[in-house]
Amino acid sequence: MAQTHLPPVLTPQQWEKQKGVQFKPSGIGDALKNLQRASAAVDRSLLEVDKLEGAAALKQRLAQLDAEIAGRLKAACDQARSVAALAKKWEGEYKKLPQLGKEASAAAAEVAKAAAGFGDDLLEAFQAVRKALPARLAKAEAEAAKAAAPADSVDAKDLKTVRERVLGALRTVKAAQPGAKPMQFMVAAGPKRCLAYLGLSVGASHKTLMGELLAGESGIKYYRGECVFEAKAYTFVGDDIPTGGFGKRLQAGLFELTQQRFAVRIRKSSGEVEEVAGEQEEEGGAGPAGAGEGAKGGDAGAAFQRRFAEVVTRAKAAMASAPARAGDLKLKLGEAAGLANAGEHAKAGRLLDEIEARLGAAGAGTGAGAKAGAGDDEFRRRWRAAVAGYRSASDTVDQQIGRLQVKLRQSGDAELAQIADKGLNGVTGNFKVPLLAVLRDIDAASGADLAAHARKAAEIAAGFVKHLESAPTVAVCDTNPLTPVSIRATLGPALRELARAAAAAA
Repeated sequence: MAQTHLPPVLTPQQWEKQKGVQFKPSGIGDALKNLQRASAAVDRSLLEVDKLEGAAALKQRLAQLDAEIAGRLKAACDQARSVAALAKKWEGEYKKLPQLGKEASAAAAEVAKAAAGFGDDLLEAFQAVRKALPARLAKAEAEAAKAAAPADSVDAKDLKTVRERVLGALRTVKAAQPGAKPMQFMVAAGPKRCLAYLGLSVGASHKTLMGELLAGESGIKYYRGECVFEAKAYTFVGDDIPTGGFGKRLQAGLFELTQQRFAVRIRKSSGEVEEVAGEQEEEGGAGPAGAGEGAKGGDAGAAFQRRFAEVVTRAKAAMASAPARAGDLKLKLGEAAGLANAGEHAKAGRLLDEIEARLGAAGAGTGAGAKAGAGDDEFRRRWRAAVAGYRSASDTVDQQIGRLQVKLRQSGDAELAQIADKGLNGVTGNFKVPLLAVLRDIDAASGADLAAHARKAAEIAAGFVKHLESAPTVAVCDTNPLTPVSIRATLGPALRELARAAAAAA
């Protein structure tokens, strides 16, 4: 059986007791101390795999074993080889001693043999376990796929079609003018999952499609009515749709389909109403729902309108001096306005960044009528690029966390589902809202105010980076075995560049 724990002969305490080894300084004692520390650092609990169950646990253990073999285990084995080589060298040197040379040489030979054997045995033990796990993982994944076959048999094309139609319908509902044709909805609810479909008309074919999308659910109930945007939320109006907590199920179903958490309401003709608030509305990351509405969304909408008006003024001047550019600029401005009207201020803002870049001085002239010099122009260029990079990274991470939430909910584990509902939304800490606020402040500032806001932005971004590097919740998400998540790798560089860009004005 492979020896995975350090034998007594390789401890510095045992070495110091050997006869004759003190007559000449060899360094073997110090080398054994280093080996003892390296051996103790190896996580031998990773070798205990008999009780592991499920593909997720096996996949996680494989990743842990790979990291351990490449890291601490390699360090221990390298040190064992160093001890063996050093002891072998001194086996001959000790023979030259006039006193106790034979005893010291024999002790060095024993250490050399034991160190070489220990390093080989330790590596062999980890490699044997690592080699056996892929077969178990393949079997577990096959069993999981078989068990999930009814739910996974849905045509991906159908699911994508429903998602696109629902998102398009929600945007139409948000932008609807008085007298517009009402948007119909059909909600299908099973014991575990809920799904909504919206369209100008819904009927039997949609009921069949939704039943297929909820394959594996039994006793599905269907509810119909009209969807309107009122009270800053998507309101599902109907007399048969239930309240009393159903709003959260409806919101979760929309999130599973779209990866966006909308503010929703359920309203009956009797006046009974249930409301469920949306999330991430201030960033515009939640799509049409709530973006540009309420206190948070209103601030985003007002800030965009101010900036949009300034960009339009500069674009008109550019079009007057260069008529050939008019068509392209008008098209881009129209796209930005359309996105803003749909509540997607983050995307509209990024389009304004592009327009300003085409005008040749991105960010120049923004703020409260400030006339920026060449230095301010340079800061604004870098700042716009840094902000665009951060927003893109933030959107990517939000999508990754959303996919992880879906995986946790689909696990069938009530505790994991609870974590998905309550534990992941704050994984990036309380930094995003203050950072977004100061980003708006910088857009509207100049002079001393700009420097003060920039210092604040640099401090928040640096604190955000520190949180990402130290928070256990971030590490758990980044190393989860369910779906790829890269919070640190994605947000970290963007935040550092944001901090550097802010420091240039601070």
